[in-house]
Amino acid sequence: AINTLISVCRSLAALDLIYEDRLHKEASGNLEFHQHWAKKEGEKAFLIDWEGHDNLVVWFSPHGCVIKGHDEESTMNPQVAPYDLETQHGMKLYPGLLKGFPEEFRSFLAEPNFQTSNATFVIWRKKDDDRWHIGPIVWPTRKPNRWTTHDGSDDLLSPLGIDSKIYAEWIQKSRQKKVDAATIQRVFAHEPMTKELYKALDSDRNYTHLENDLLEIGYPVGKDTTEKIAPVESATP
Repeated sequence: AINTLISVCRSLAALDLIYEDRLHKEASGNLEFHQHWAKKEGEKAFLIDWEGHDNLVVWFSPHGCVIKGHDEESTMNPQVAPYDLETQHGMKLYPGLLKGFPEEFRSFLAEPNFQTSNATFVIWRKKDDDRWHIGPIVWPTRKPNRWTTHDGSDDLLSPLGIDSKIYAEWIQKSRQKKVDAATIQRVFAHEPMTKELYKALDSDRNYTHLENDLLEIGYPVGKDTTEKIAPVESATP
């Protein structure tokens, strides 16, 4: 559900701040959660950029949510695709990618920071929908360049499905942190950041600086918080 996805995105951004990971410590990798995207009412955005090549955008608006991905090595990359592209909403993309795209989300296509013109997949869901949608795509017959999907979605969407156990194991190994899955789950559940939780997370951040950064993305801090966020049972959307 869209609300669950917002929680997942905010939690991943919070963990990124807690461990100053900057996306697996890659110098040019970046992960951001904007609680108030472009200061527009009701809009939020979660963006991941991998070394300036692949990227993922998750945009939330009062009308619903749009997810866009660009996999540079995808066979459907409009910049190098060996297929006849078609003009969709003023952009040349793989055929059918934006067919049926809701009019309510048109502002997403016009946002330059989202770079829709290089999309290899676009997924959307209106606020009253009971499922996610894609265009009526006829998939390429050739094998994918990598992974198992032609559009790169299996790779780029994978962070949204990570759970506390996998995250804890990864951070223990990559950053030598003394933290367990139960503590990571407290972040996925949006438990307010206290000094006790901060200590259990084994973060190297200055506590005050961390509090300020978490507040900027809408993550609750301390016993009193200005925004009540419902906890989720699982990090999987």
